[in-house]
Amino acid sequence: MKTIAETKFNRILKEGFQEVLKPLGFKKKGNNFYLQLEELGQAINAQKSRWNTKDDISFTINVGVFLPDYWQSMVYNQGKPLPTFPSVYDCYSHKRIGQLRNQLDTWYDVDASTDEEKLIVEMKDNLVNYVLPYLNRVKTKEDFFYLFKKERE
Repeated sequence: MKTIAETKFNRILKEGFQEVLKPLGFKKKGNNFYLQLEELGQAINAQKSRWNTKDDISFTINVGVFLPDYWQSMVYNQGKPLPTFPSVYDCYSHKRIGQLRNQLDTWYDVDASTDEEKLIVEMKDNLVNYVLPYLNRVKTKEDFFYLFKKERE
C-alpha cells in the first residue's frame, strides 16, 4: 500500500506534469516525459532524491535536449541502438529548474502534511513559465547549437 507522501507525489506528477505535457505530445514513462521532434528530442524528468523515504519525498525538475547524432558519437554508446525513450541523462545538454528560474538548486518536498494543490499549481507554473519556454527555443539542431553557444558566452 502506498504511503500518503507517495500518493501525493503521484498526484503531483499526474496533475502538475502530465496534464500539461500530454496535450503537447509528450509521452510518459515513470517520472520521465519525452517529446520526439524531427531532429532532436526534449526530455523532462521529476528526479527524486536518493535520500527519500516512503514518507518523505524530495524532487527536482530536470530538462534536457537529446541529439541522436551526439548520442551515437559517444564511445560508450557505439553499437547500441538509439534509445526510443531517452532520459534527461542521455541528453547532450540538461538543466535543472533552479537554473531556469535563475535560482539556486531547487527541490520540492512531499510528506503527509504537504499541500499538494499548492505544489500542483507550482509545477504547472514551472512548466508553463520556465521549462516549456526554454524548450520552445530549441526545436532544431540549429536552434540547439545557437542556444548552446549563447549560453557559453
